[in-house]
Amino acid sequence: MFKKFTVLLSVVTALIFTNCAFVSAAAKLGDTAFIIYENGTEAEPSADEAEYITEPENENSAEAGNSGEDYIEPPGPEVQAEEAAPESETNGQITIYVNGKRVMSEIAPYTSPKGFTMGPVRAVSEAFGFVVEWDDILREVRIKKDDKEIVLYPGRENYMIGEDWSVFDYSDIPAITGDRTFMPVEKLAAVLDVNFNWGEQTFIAEFMSK
Repeated sequence: MFKKFTVLLSVVTALIFTNCAFVSAAAKLGDTAFIIYENGTEAEPSADEAEYITEPENENSAEAGNSGEDYIEPPGPEVQAEEAAPESETNGQITIYVNGKRVMSEIAPYTSPKGFTMGPVRAVSEAFGFVVEWDDILREVRIKKDDKEIVLYPGRENYMIGEDWSVFDYSDIPAITGDRTFMPVEKLAAVLDVNFNWGEQTFIAEFMSK
């Protein structure tokens, strides 16, 4: 009896090793998984065998922590471009007004290399009713109105109002530009004894009678 049981057990074991499948590899083609058996045959896995088949981890996934060529980093927070500062309405062009009327000159006002706004002496003075004369021999500018007389010496720090001599600061010295005398607009207003206002945003120099 024991020998028969032993023989039967051997037969069953042989059948199991012969006919049963041992999974040696798994491959996934499209959406269908196939089992490759030791005898070289392929078949779809049974419900019980499918439990032991796992898909390979995607090495390019975010969870794998690999920055492969196929992996696209998720977009970060949107960065707003810095807005450019608006230009002034005059695009940096200096304009001069005398008592609300624009004053034009052959040579436009300009900013000196030291940052001072230079205005035309003749054009502004004549807008206030002054008579302006240039003495080419003495190299002086005479500005006259009623009993008031102002004498300027371009390139020199000395100037005269009436019979009184005064001295300009170095930055206020009149200069000749294109055969015209220019000087800092704020100092020009002081010499003519008129009110003055400068528009930082508009680049407008306003001269007004007192």
